Amino acid sequence: MKKLIICALVLAFLCASAAKGYCAVKYINGYTRNNGTYVSGHYRDTSNDGYSYNNANNLGYNSY
Repeated sequence: MKKLIICALVLAFLCASAAKGYCAVKYINGYTRNNGTYVSGHYRDTSNDGYSYNNANNLGYNSY
């Protein structure tokens, strides 16, 4: 029984860590460029996996 609980916990940890790595999204604070243009705060995909289906815009983080 103890082995079963340990295996379940390890499996849950592996699934949680895999899901976290699936899409890495970071919030970028708003800032003003050198030319005076203000860029509002937004979310950026930092996973660098090249897939467009799991980027921040497609997942609804940046709703414009």
